[in-house]
Amino acid sequence: MVIVNDTCTLSPAYFYYFKNIPYDSSFRWEVSEVGFQAGFFAGFLSYGIFLLVNQRRKLPLSYRQLLKMARYPITWAILVAQIAGFIFYYFQFPFFADQITPVVQPAEVSKFMLVWGIHIGLYIGAILGIVHGIVNIRRRVLHLSL
Repeated sequence: MVIVNDTCTLSPAYFYYFKNIPYDSSFRWEVSEVGFQAGFFAGFLSYGIFLLVNQRRKLPLSYRQLLKMARYPITWAILVAQIAGFIFYYFQFPFFADQITPVVQPAEVSKFMLVWGIHIGLYIGAILGIVHGIVNIRRRVLHLSL
């Protein structure tokens, strides 16, 4: 549970302002629910895209082989989230920081930026992972059809 809710511990303000989750006794559960919904949707979308790409080929991969492609969006999301979190935390781009300074205490800006960067990195990483999976599916299918 700590891993799932680590970002809500770092910056509750991020979830209050960006996800409309009130900071009360059920805060952690609501953040977990939003995270589960986002992860479920991303997984559903990724696999759906992989299915579509796979079915357009003469010799599609088996569902078992296709399921192994799920590692790409997950791995890319985790990797890019760390990098983006680091970049947002250390560089604190004025364009982003200026948007949150009116609503967040000055001492909380760096934590807010870290969590914001992590979430942007998750989204970008998932997209990169989907692209990686699509390329891999097409390559494997083309390789199998030769």
